Amino acid sequence: MTSVPRARTFLAIGSASVVVTLGALALTTSATEGCYTHACDATSASIGLGPDGGIVGTGEVVARDSNFVWWESVPLVPPDGGTWTPHFPMESVTFYFPPASIPPNATVYSYAPYEAAETDAQVNNVNGAGNIDEFSDITTTSITVLNDTCALYYLRVVVTFQLPDAGPAQATDASPD
Repeated sequence: MTSVPRARTFLAIGSASVVVTLGALALTTSATEGCYTHACDATSASIGLGPDGGIVGTGEVVARDSNFVWWESVPLVPPDGGTWTPHFPMESVTFYFPPASIPPNATVYSYAPYEAAETDAQVNNVNGAGNIDEFSDITTTSITVLNDTCALYYLRVVVTFQLPDAGPAQATDASPD
């Protein structure tokens, strides 16, 4: 009976492990090539500018009362054939509000992004956060959102403005009387 020396067995098993590991690495690298090519180069888009570069606005004011104005970039349920705004990898999107829709002396009260990985966003979406939605340049005329990832998402933004004469937000009284 002949036996294989332990060193040869160890080398054979070790070599097979290296081959399997390198193979898995090669498959993973090709599957995630988007972040290693120019597919993730930074880009920008402005939505709501006219052909002459003037602001025509996008989205709509969906509600207004004596205290607040609410603007949305696209309805929760878009019209037939519509989708939320495609938010490409490493893209900054600036939404310009319709002129005169937000008083210049209003204050940005809150803003919320909603992201979806599919075009039927109204069915399956989450509040955006982290690298998917990085906000900058938030004013009464526009808001900019950066998708700092290498993935395509569909974006909807809602901004609430507090009107200047509204005073501070009032707490509600939940007492039974």
